Amino acid sequence: MTLHLNFPTVQDDVPRSIFDHAVLALGFRPFFLLGAVMAALWIPLYMLAWYGIVDLSGAGGVVAWHAHEMLFGFGAAIIAGFLLTAVGNWTGAQMPSGLVLFGLVVAWVLGRIAMLFAGALPWQLCLAIDAAFLPLVALAIARPIVATKNKRNYGFIALLGALTLANVWLHLYSAGIVVAPGRGPLYIALDAIVVIMVIVSGRVIPMFTRNALGDTRIDRTVWLDRLSVSACTALLAADLVTLDPTITGYIALGAGVFTAARMWRWGSLRTLGTPLVWVLHLAAAFIALGLILRGLSPALVPLSASTHALTVGGVGLLTLGMMARVALGHTGRPLVIGRAITAAFILMALAALVRILAPIFFAALYMPAIIATSALWSAAFAIYAVVYWPILTRPRVDGRPG
Repeated sequence: MTLHLNFPTVQDDVPRSIFDHAVLALGFRPFFLLGAVMAALWIPLYMLAWYGIVDLSGAGGVVAWHAHEMLFGFGAAIIAGFLLTAVGNWTGAQMPSGLVLFGLVVAWVLGRIAMLFAGALPWQLCLAIDAAFLPLVALAIARPIVATKNKRNYGFIALLGALTLANVWLHLYSAGIVVAPGRGPLYIALDAIVVIMVIVSGRVIPMFTRNALGDTRIDRTVWLDRLSVSACTALLAADLVTLDPTITGYIALGAGVFTAARMWRWGSLRTLGTPLVWVLHLAAAFIALGLILRGLSPALVPLSASTHALTVGGVGLLTLGMMARVALGHTGRPLVIGRAITAAFILMALAALVRILAPIFFAALYMPAIIATSALWSAAFAIYAVVYWPILTRPRVDGRPG
């Protein structure tokens, strides 16, 4: 009888190089993790700058730095993580991983460093470094989308282009090179992100809800989806060319009504026992609310209430919900979350409510409300980063690639 003894010298899940590490297996892994860490840290940094403890004035002022980084830093990271993963599902193509994905991560990180030290860098260098990331992501998704003639998703390429142009425009405007007609580059960027959120939420929320509840009656209303996307796109175009709040207000109001109306077949109230689903419904509701408030501003409500309904409520909840779900599904894990992530969802919802209601009803408590919102937002993303760090940095539990 022959006895065979096998002594493994290298574990199967130990990467041979940094580029083989699980965190670089697919786009959602590094960008969801980095986005969450940034979201948890950058808001406290903004508050320190607000009170003059640190200097971030070189990026056009503290508020401008905050707005830029939330849109083109955090927002861009989560959009990139989602698209660099989803496009592979849509087209069947191999998406960036390893060295190529590492290069995209480096481009994003360099942009954040450049914006932190914008006051010490020539504006041309800051622009070149910061603006490089989104075109690279657009190229990465455009190749498989165009090659497979996946026309349904051509719009995402255009929207990344709009975000890139808004970013370049903002840098040039801050340097005094160009003027800012219409609502300016920050509003154009937010509008583009809203269009992305409306498209994605309209596709996935009914499907996720139907699967969770086992009810085939839950479905999209295609014509309302199209009206919602068209109205939000029209708002983007209007913000580009006009400052007239009457024109943009009517468009925003219509977009909000359409976006709210399309939820009537989604069974939102039946999802209350399923946090991984209700968080997406709540995000969609905040998007609709933000658009409606935009239609009512500035005559009836402050514009900041609309802006933060869209950003804290819409972006915050939709990103947390999608990041939680996508990370589980694409690492081979059951779609089950614990109490910590449910708590993160609740903290984000509270952050949105405080930030929306304070300027409308409690103007005297505006600064305490900003501090409270900042703490709630940061806590929510810190929880996500801690809970999902091992999920995003370890190989799939089912042994499959990705």
